[in-house]
Amino acid sequence: PPAPPHTCTPNARPPRFSFVLPVFKAKYLSESIDSILNQTMSDFELIIVNDQSPDDIDSIVFSFNDSRIQYDINEKNIGGTDLILNWNKCCQKAVGDYLILASDDDVYSPDFLDEVSCLLERFPKVSLVPGRVRSINEEGAEVEKDHLFPIYMPQDDFLYYASRGMISVQAQYVYNREKFMKRGGFINFPFAWNSDAATAYMMSDGGVLSTPSIVFTFRKSSIHITGDGSIKKQDSEIDC
Repeated sequence: PPAPPHTCTPNARPPRFSFVLPVFKAKYLSESIDSILNQTMSDFELIIVNDQSPDDIDSIVFSFNDSRIQYDINEKNIGGTDLILNWNKCCQKAVGDYLILASDDDVYSPDFLDEVSCLLERFPKVSLVPGRVRSINEEGAEVEKDHLFPIYMPQDDFLYYASRGMISVQAQYVYNREKFMKRGGFINFPFAWNSDAATAYMMSDGGVLSTPSIVFTFRKSSIHITGDGSIKKQDSEIDC
């Protein structure tokens, strides 16, 4: 039987941020969880959802003793046939003011939330904040890094930069959770192709904030989740 889930002591008020982490792959999971728990800003919850992974996810999650963690296990694998459906179901568990859909193989810098929070204090009506990105390979070597963009961009400027080389990775984005949920969550395209980019554009109508520092590391990987929920390695695949 699965291990009992982590439980969180209810806060007097909802946390400012909710990290939601759907999990299927174990290889880099500890590093990803570590990077979230080691944020210099502590006002967040971390919701980890095991999508019936064949890996021993329980042991990894239960190696962390942190009251901010909530651990749930899907009754059946969802992401193998409908990745966006799983993302949206996982996001429904969040209660924070702002939402981040994390990944089981990417890494946040310790000051990720601090930089985002400072920007939101200056521009509280903005509903989308992408953290500036660098990408690494499976060995941890840097492959590329994002350009420096204006701290505030109206929607048209954001689309301009996005179409001209701005790195876009789902787990870099911070959404206003209430607005995100009212709009139906992630846009569900077949195979999730461009769902993250379309959702970001949907959320950008109030402008977009970009962190001045690189605060998110995206791992380019050959590990690929197939349509039936299994894992295989393909040299040409980039895990998202």
